[in-house]
Amino acid sequence: MEYFDEEILKARKKAEDAEKARYSAQTVAQEKKQSIYDKFVEIFKVPTKFEEKAVLHNKARIYMPTDFETRPEEEIKLMFPFGNPPQELYGNSYATFILAFHWTEHQMTQENIPTFMAFAKQMMERMGPKAHVIKSDIKKRDTGDIGVMEVVANALQGVSYSYHFYTIMEGHLIIGTVMFDKKYKDRLLPIADEIVESFHAVKINY
Repeated sequence: MEYFDEEILKARKKAEDAEKARYSAQTVAQEKKQSIYDKFVEIFKVPTKFEEKAVLHNKARIYMPTDFETRPEEEIKLMFPFGNPPQELYGNSYATFILAFHWTEHQMTQENIPTFMAFAKQMMERMGPKAHVIKSDIKKRDTGDIGVMEVVANALQGVSYSYHFYTIMEGHLIIGTVMFDKKYKDRLLPIADEIVESFHAVKINY
């Protein structure tokens, strides 16, 4: 009996060590050398393949894991219990981040994004200690400038880190978000940045 107890303890210790190694600084440093455009990228030792997928009624495209799917309405309501849920939410059963979109009714031009960003930052900061803007910037891109804002906020299960991006499509403001737990920031922020950079509207040739 003692032999079996000892083997169980050894197996448990081995599993705990393997789990710690997944999130170690050494693992993160190695994985950050990879890109979502590689054949596959490891995220906490989980091989993940990315591909470009259609979103927002097939009017835009963005890179995300190949097995990301739209999440059901019930799941969206559970994740956003305080209202203003996204129209589209993408994820899977095991990933450490999600991708969300809200195509608003706000009519706006690309030139208005900096003004809107300043307003959005003020609104975030007025929320008090529940939300804190870490960074706000405008990314210059050949496919159109895009506003980005990194926000830390208290969530139901810990502290969330949201990488918001703002752009215009068909004259209306789009708010996209890559969201994950703050404790995973070092690994997932570079992933989020590449995902956001890949977003673009689909050009329709008439």
